Parts: sequence; structure tokens; C-alpha cells
Amino acid sequence: MIAYENALPCGAWRAALLASWLLVGCATSGGVGASSPAPAAVPTHLDEAAAAPARGVRVLTDLSGVALPPAPVDPARRAVLADATERARAALAEAPASETAYIWLGRRLAYEGRFPEALAVFDDGLLLHPDSARLLRHRGHRHITCREFALAVQDLERSSRLAWGLPDEPEPDGQPNAAGIPRSTLQSNIAYHLGLAYYLLGDMPAAAAAWERGLAFSRVNDDMLVATSWWLYLARRRSGDEAGALALLAPVRDTMDILENHAYHQLLLMAAGRRSPAQLRPSSMDTAESATLGNGVATWLLLEGRTTEAVALWREVLAGPWWTTFGHIAAEAELWRRGELPHS
Repeated sequence: MIAYENALPCGAWRAALLASWLLVGCATSGGVGASSPAPAAVPTHLDEAAAAPARGVRVLTDLSGVALPPAPVDPARRAVLADATERARAALAEAPASETAYIWLGRRLAYEGRFPEALAVFDDGLLLHPDSARLLRHRGHRHITCREFALAVQDLERSSRLAWGLPDEPEPDGQPNAAGIPRSTLQSNIAYHLGLAYYLLGDMPAAAAAWERGLAFSRVNDDMLVATSWWLYLARRRSGDEAGALALLAPVRDTMDILENHAYHQLLLMAAGRRSPAQLRPSSMDTAESATLGNGVATWLLLEGRTTEAVALWREVLAGPWWTTFGHIAAEAELWRRGELPHS
């Protein structure tokens, strides 16, 4: 593993990125068009911004540079997670050139909330396997967790190009659902996280293009369908494509085969008028699902012109502990772009 010597707060090197994010805006069309035959290169407006930070220990901060607390991890699972990490570390020691071993050690560290260490493992794996779509997909995911959105775009666009045309494959779960049935695939996860990275940068057309590309892979089951459809619904509406957003609601039924993504299912039912925002608005932000619902309801309120209510609800999401969730990260990015991040 590469040794890091000098601490480098994420907020310090990222400061130069933030100004560029504000320039991206919802009107930018930096992504791949829905009819494009294959993923394109990283948009030029991200090339310089996506340059890797100087090597150093990543100190996790929110978008305003304030240090984030330890990641919320169920105390009852700490020992189990730590044991799984050590077994993954031993597996890598036994097979130090294994792409899969690097992936699993990075994933296990992330499940413990040790995101900088996870990124370091993915970095090292990519030194040996620079064209690994799987390693790039997982590193891109954790760049999002660490609020490094432009770096996530860089990794996930490259992962998408490398995986283009290859047969899709299920991704084994590190934290299985109650049924023990994996619901996502390599291709759907690449597109899903790429869309999120663009969305968090505020580039709605590029986000929509990524999710449109991933929608075919997401139709493998209802869990991936509702997750991709919800974010794509938001991106289309925010890009001015009201008809395209409405079309996504047609397949949404009250009863679907959902094992994991119940919050996204309920949010789509809200968009379809079969649930009210009041029904879905969490009474507290003490669970990961409540952060997802809180951000979803807030964004819908924004789209309905209820900006004051949206901002207030985003602030509630940020007051909760689940800063590792996409709902919390999205709420943070919304307030940052509005100049209303509480810590700024």
C-alpha cells in the first residue's frame, strides 16, 4: 500500500474545484447524449478540475471544509465488520496482484466508514490494474462519499468506456439485503453512480444522460428500476423535460418487488400523486432511509416552487447523522450551490 505522509484536508485542495462546480450549472450539456452509441470522454469543463489531489491523508470534510464526524456505524456490527476487513486484508496478502482482492478490501474498509483508507486501497489496485472498470467504479463511488465529485466523474466515465459492450454481471453484495439476493449489476452501478456525480455537480443534462444509459440495465429488477427512475425523474424535470419525467412514472405500481429501495419507490409514488409529501416527510432524520426521503421530498418541493420549505427540509437532513448517504450528500450540495450551507 502507498504510504501517505502529509495530511491534506479535502477542503483545502478542493477549494479550487468548488468555483468550477458553480460554473457547471443545470444548462451544461457535458454528458453523453441518450442516443450516443458509447460513452464519451470526460467533458472538457471537468478535465482540469478532476486532476487528482496531491498525495496525502484525506481528512474528510463537508463541502464548506468543516470536518465530518466519524461515519455512523451500528455498534452491534462493528466487530463483524472489522473481522470481515481483516479477512479481506489477509486475502490480499495471499494474492497481492488480485484485482478482486483489492476491490473487497476497499469495500470492507468503506463499510467500516474508513473511506480515506478505502480510496488508498483502490488507488493501489489501479496501479496494478489501470484498466479495471470494476476498481474505477468502486473508487468513483467513494469519491462521491468524500465529496470529490469531479474525481468521481473522471473515474466513472472511464469505467463506463472500459465496460462498454461487455456482458453485464451481478455485483455481489458486501452487505446483503434480508433476502440475500443481489439486486445491482456492474453496468447499472457504473451508470447510477456516474449520474449521481454529475447531479451533485449540478450538471442535470449530463446526469440524465448517464441514467438514461443505465436505465436498460436497471430494468433487471424493481429495486434498480425505482432507484434509477427517481434520480432520472429529478434530472429530467430540472433540465426542463417535463414529458420525459412524466413518462418514467408509468411503470410505477403501488405493489412492486422491492427488497432494498423502498424510499425511492415511495418517492416515485409521491411524484405520481399517489402519496403526499406529508406522508413521506420523516419526523426525524435518525436513519439512512430518512435522509433519502428527506432529500427526495425537499427536491420535489423545490420543483413545485416551494423553495423555502425545500431549503428548510434540506437543513433538517443535514442536521441528521447520515452524512454517508446520497440523500445527505445531495442536500449538502443543494445548499452549497445556493450559498446556504449552514457552516459556510
